[in-house]
Amino acid sequence: MSKNQKVETPEVAETTDIVKADLDMGIVPVEVESLIERYKTIPMFIRQYGQRIRQIERDYKTPDEILKFVEELSEDIPQKEGLLEMLQRLQPNRKGVISDRTQSFHTDLRIVSGSSADPNKPEDLSTGKLYYSSGDAVGPEFIGTPLYIWVGQELFEKGNPGELPKKLCTSQDCKVGNTFGVCMNCQYKPTWDPDGPKKNLYCQKFVNAFMLAQDGKEIAIVRFHKTSQKAGQQLLKLASRTSQFWSRWYSIKTAKQTHSTLPVTWYIYTVEVVPGKEGEVSKQLYPICDAFCTAAGREYIFPVFSRCYADALGGPASDEAVSPKNVTPEADKGFGYGAINEDIGEDA
Repeated sequence: MSKNQKVETPEVAETTDIVKADLDMGIVPVEVESLIERYKTIPMFIRQYGQRIRQIERDYKTPDEILKFVEELSEDIPQKEGLLEMLQRLQPNRKGVISDRTQSFHTDLRIVSGSSADPNKPEDLSTGKLYYSSGDAVGPEFIGTPLYIWVGQELFEKGNPGELPKKLCTSQDCKVGNTFGVCMNCQYKPTWDPDGPKKNLYCQKFVNAFMLAQDGKEIAIVRFHKTSQKAGQQLLKLASRTSQFWSRWYSIKTAKQTHSTLPVTWYIYTVEVVPGKEGEVSKQLYPICDAFCTAAGREYIFPVFSRCYADALGGPASDEAVSPKNVTPEADKGFGYGAINEDIGEDA
């Protein structure tokens, strides 16, 4: 190359400015998600609960709408102050908090046991007393009214002497289990034959109840499992016999139990109706209880149910429509909960 030869340098592409979002656009309000759309990949779930899901979509109230109900309560309603306190915690634009996590509107009612390692258990609460999973002590008695009750079942395998049973499968609705699919067709369905090959397997019912505390400050899930299951069935029976599901207050306490042969003690729930006028829920609270019932179905119960159906598939890996294991034509027709047309999402 000669000294006078001009060296051409490659052209450098001009840098482009970073495209910024239009700050004047504002935030577009998020519409309430269609539950039918949310669960479209599990058509059998839609067929079982389509009618109830449609009802939830029609009746759902936001925290702000429920707040209006509470503000209209008479000042002599003792739950008003507690409800206002609870709804303040649920506000998405609560002062001092910016988070992508939504505030859970419920807590769990729990019993202090001798072996409990729950870090949320109040330190000064004695064995057999009640507390919330949020860390607040309840004491010897919880009083509340049911908002939503459902019955499920769990499949266990008995352990060796001294070992706890092993849970194999859970069905939130006694129809589809998260491990083995449709309960009526389950190959591990327990038999009553004491000498049969499945003698170590047994299904046990459980009852879960969303309940509004009498002071209005909490909505608690009370889990009536294992030896507490009878108390849950009692609550369901009592509440189902009333003209309005949340028309009465119920007292939940604990009772100490002792094993017949082993030096083991534990506590179970007991349920009683609060008697007389003190046990009547004010009719002014009915619209609020109805709104919380719908919220419980939308935000917790049906998501839990749908995961149970999805888990039976090993989880929905795509938008392809799938159904749980062990589905027969008879089972796939529906269990009487209001089948819907899956492709148009309307009541059949």
